[in-house]
Amino acid sequence: MIEKPTPGKATINNYLGGIEVKVPAPRNWAVIIFVSVWMLGWFFGEVIAASLFMEESESVTRIFLIVWLLLWTAGGALVFLVLAWMIAGQEIIKTDSGILEISKQVFSLRWTKRYQITEIRHLGINAVVTDSISGDLASRPAWRGGALKFDYGASTVRFALGLEEAEARILIEAFKKGRHFQAINFGDVAM
Repeated sequence: MIEKPTPGKATINNYLGGIEVKVPAPRNWAVIIFVSVWMLGWFFGEVIAASLFMEESESVTRIFLIVWLLLWTAGGALVFLVLAWMIAGQEIIKTDSGILEISKQVFSLRWTKRYQITEIRHLGINAVVTDSISGDLASRPAWRGGALKFDYGASTVRFALGLEEAEARILIEAFKKGRHFQAINFGDVAM
C-alpha cells in the first residue's frame, strides 16, 4: 500500500498587505489527559488548603497557609495555561508593512512580538541534530522553540512551534514569494 502525503497543520492566507499563517499548538493527547487529571487533584488540594485557612486561628499557621495557597494557585494557573495552550492555542505569523509579527494566542489572550523585516537575517529551518541512539527530546524543534528561526541583531528567534520540517520549508517558500522579504533576509546574498 502506498502512503498518502500528509496535509499540513498550518493555514496560509495571502492578503493585500502580506501573509498570515496560523499554526495550531502541538497537541499531545496523553499529556492533555494526564494534566487534566492532575488538575483535578490540584483543585482538591486548593479546596483543602482554603478550608484549613478558614478554620485556623494561629497566626504562624495562617501565614504559612497564605504563602502556600498563593504559590499553589500560581502553579495551578500556569499549568492551566499550558493545558489551554495544548487544547486551543495557536501561533499566528503575519507580515504587513515591513513588520513580521509572531503571536501566541489562547482563547482571547494574545502575546505578540514584532520584528522589522529589514533587520531579519538567515531566516530558515531550525535544523535538528537528533541523537539516533537516545532520540534526545531536547533536540526536537518543539523543545527548541519551533521549526523556523532567524537572526535578529545578536539573538536568534525561533517560531512555528509544532511544524514538521517539510511544512516549514513550505512557509519559507511562501515568505520568499511575498513582497516583504528580500534575498538578504534568507542569507542568500553576501552583505
